[in-house]
Amino acid sequence: MGALGAEEQSVARRVLLQLIHPDASGAATRRRVLQEELEVRTGNPATTRAVLTALGNARLVTFDRDPATRAPTVEVAHEALLTEWSLLRQWADAAREDLRTEHRLITAARDWEGANRDPSFLATGARLDALERWSARWALSGDGAMTPLERAYLDTSLLTRDVARSQDQHRREHELLLERRSVRRLRVAALVLAVAVAGMTALTAYGASQRDRAERESVLAQSRALAAGSAASLVDDPERGVLLALEALRMTSEAGAPVLPEAEEALHTAVAASRVQRTLPGVGGALDWSARGQLVTEGPEDSGWWSSAAGQTARSSPAGRAMTPT
Repeated sequence: MGALGAEEQSVARRVLLQLIHPDASGAATRRRVLQEELEVRTGNPATTRAVLTALGNARLVTFDRDPATRAPTVEVAHEALLTEWSLLRQWADAAREDLRTEHRLITAARDWEGANRDPSFLATGARLDALERWSARWALSGDGAMTPLERAYLDTSLLTRDVARSQDQHRREHELLLERRSVRRLRVAALVLAVAVAGMTALTAYGASQRDRAERESVLAQSRALAAGSAASLVDDPERGVLLALEALRMTSEAGAPVLPEAEEALHTAVAASRVQRTLPGVGGALDWSARGQLVTEGPEDSGWWSSAAGQTARSSPAGRAMTPT
């Protein structure tokens, strides 16, 4: 290694790390790699070939051919080198996690290719996030490059994830838009309903008012008819006129309607025209109330004013004269 220049030593480190596979327990094992793949991963094919020649001459690596394709392969010459060669062991320990991630990428990319690039074989979730971080760190460190297949696998996985995220974001925004529209529609519907309820309430109140007014007008009309009937009955049957006038007044009173002047006038006229004779036993003949609340008789000579308050004769009339209201 000391005979190699600075650039060649850097390439040699990358080549040797590619020939190591850290297993699940953390121990390093040999890995056979195509020479063409090594040239791609180092990014410097000419220097890689020169380094491989130097490593082969130093019996640190051996060369063979792939059984299927007969393409040249390279691997570490002895398993013991992975533990006994302190420099290689230090390199492997420092890059162990990156190597594990890279080998997971290599395996996944080959499986994807073997499945005719089925999208279900693409990396997703935390596994893809780990590959993305590793790719950025690996590229910055200059420790190697990916093969076209691995780059295609990772790029397709990232693109598929980004498209899914964009679609999901668009879906969420669309759902939010629909939700906002729904809220606006509900608010408009609530406003329309409130206006409708207010309108129905107003119409109901107006209807009730109109109904009450119609009922009051009907009562007033009937009361006028009764008052007219009372006036028409004064000549033939004034007592009937009194009853009709009283009924006219009762109807308006019970309905809460104003008392009609014509009904009052009809009652007064009917009462005045009434031929009913009022008598009081022990007092006299025809009786009537005076303006002062006393009974006045037009009976025999010994009759007089009857005090309704005292219940007795208040004053007798002069002999031979009838009492008349004063």
